[in-house]
Amino acid sequence: CLSKSGMTGAAHILDATDGGLYAAMSDAGDCSLVSRGLGTCWEITRMDTKPYPCCRSTHCAIDGALALRNRFGVSADEIEHIQISTYLVGYQQCGHSVGSLCPATSINAKFSTPYVVACALLRGGVTVQDFAPAAIAAPAAQDLLRRVTVRPEDCFTQAYPLQWGCALTTRMKDGKVRRVEVQDASGSEKNPLGTKQLMDKSLSLLTPASARKHPPWLTKFCVWIPCPSSPFSEAGSPLTACRPSPIMRAAGEHSSGFFF
Repeated sequence: CLSKSGMTGAAHILDATDGGLYAAMSDAGDCSLVSRGLGTCWEITRMDTKPYPCCRSTHCAIDGALALRNRFGVSADEIEHIQISTYLVGYQQCGHSVGSLCPATSINAKFSTPYVVACALLRGGVTVQDFAPAAIAAPAAQDLLRRVTVRPEDCFTQAYPLQWGCALTTRMKDGKVRRVEVQDASGSEKNPLGTKQLMDKSLSLLTPASARKHPPWLTKFCVWIPCPSSPFSEAGSPLTACRPSPIMRAAGEHSSGFFF
């Protein structure tokens, strides 16, 4: 390995006042969080599983949009306006820039809360196929995303990064108002994915490559892996994707954030 070969690195890459990660990302970094629980708290058991192939900061809004569609039967043509309140980093990442508000490319769309909310309401989910050029340019999606606005709200900002939440307030054309609040995005430690959700994610990722010819056992293999030393040892452990590590959490709630 590199260390055995004598290669060294910066001793204070995290806490250096000039060029350190925390100073670059936050005005309120806390280095003590890096080693808190060392040897007793295993972060791998607390990682998130991303259900949607886009920025993690959009996932709570997708969950809320799916709740509007599935729980309340809301359809896109009934909606006059949707206001999404979320944490400041989520607003800055996915609800503020020109690319977020008027997505024209796959990268834009993956960092656009208005676009993915439109997808969820129109198509009943958000998959890899929704980031193809034709899907992004679809008139129905472009029309609906322009009826979605995003704003930061203090209660969600204060809870972040331990919770990545939001609220969707939907004004219908008939004057009715529907409000859905999501405190923990699906796939988080407090709101883990069920087996069906994991299967659906696997299928959506496998389908483009295998043209629907993959055997059923392949999907199951992708969903569950054995992890004898984890709390999930009896049933296996779901594949995990994204959660702020102690290093990232130590950067503080004011971090500019690059949790995808």
